[in-house]
Amino acid sequence: MPQVIRIEIRARPSKVWRYVASQEAPRRWISPKLEIDLKLGGKYRFLDGFAGIGDGDWSAMVADHERGADQHRILDKLAGLVNASEN
Repeated sequence: MPQVIRIEIRARPSKVWRYVASQEAPRRWISPKLEIDLKLGGKYRFLDGFAGIGDGDWSAMVADHERGADQHRILDKLAGLVNASEN
């Protein structure tokens, strides 16, 4: 059975929607080099690899992906962005 990770974002759905509903929005919290088709079953790819390669925390990202993609806490990054925004 796959592991389920839940997060809580204390914001209106319309506020969260702004971070996922366009080509540009996910680039703010996933990777600026993301190419994504947002329709059901759409494909995605990272152009030129992951953003942040070689950054100080890159080794932590590699370790997270070795444990499984679910462990990189990408949804926590989204929650932080939404919760920190003003409107």
